[in-house]
Amino acid sequence: MQIDLKGRVALVTGGSRGIGRATALLFAESGAKVAIGYRNDEASASTAVEAMRAAGTEAFAIRADVSTAEGCAALHAEAVQRVGPIDVLVNNAGHHENDVFLALDDASFSRLFDAHVLSVVRLSRLVAPSMMARRWGRILNLSSVAATKPTVGQANYSAAKAAVEAITRGLAIEFHKRGVNVNAVAPGLIATDMVRGTDEPFVLSHQLVKRLGRPEEIASWLLMLASRHGDYVTGRIFELDGGFMLI
Repeated sequence: MQIDLKGRVALVTGGSRGIGRATALLFAESGAKVAIGYRNDEASASTAVEAMRAAGTEAFAIRADVSTAEGCAALHAEAVQRVGPIDVLVNNAGHHENDVFLALDDASFSRLFDAHVLSVVRLSRLVAPSMMARRWGRILNLSSVAATKPTVGQANYSAAKAAVEAITRGLAIEFHKRGVNVNAVAPGLIATDMVRGTDEPFVLSHQLVKRLGRPEEIASWLLMLASRHGDYVTGRIFELDGGFMLI
């Protein structure tokens, strides 16, 4: 399936590694201009930009902490300055702090909600007006199968991702008349840095496909949803989990 994103501008948070990097590169290879946000890993962000530019498109990395209102505002402002008004926003940045519930304090819940939930709220609020004015846009959120099927130690993470899914549906209802589609993907266990701290043997024993997912496999769905092939799709949560939810 040929997908052409020429003329589109994408902003991918957490774009220096993992699913974010794979998505940004796939967007670049499809012709989009791409800005990626990153928090700390400047070396990985630089190599990601080099790979995207090698695909023949404009690409930039912007350091920002999207768990704060100031970070979201700065990321959006610089991205627009460098590549133009955002057509496709991929809210990918995030982390987990797995531990048993009684060991999780309020601050852990706050950190995860700031990183996963309020970043989606703030960046969506920033990009939506120009998308609506142009009557075309895509907001793509990263959830997780943990939103509906958490393993032990994921109460904070699963709650944050469940909120992301609720926001996805709510924004889809509000934005659809102005040409903006909002969807989410909910990956299972993917071969990224976030594998550390998860119960990999448990997950794979409760999964039909007996391997970790690859970042490119998630990125390909995000690419489809960002393209004209996603015109008829909004308000959906796509579980990309190797059959984990079935067992």
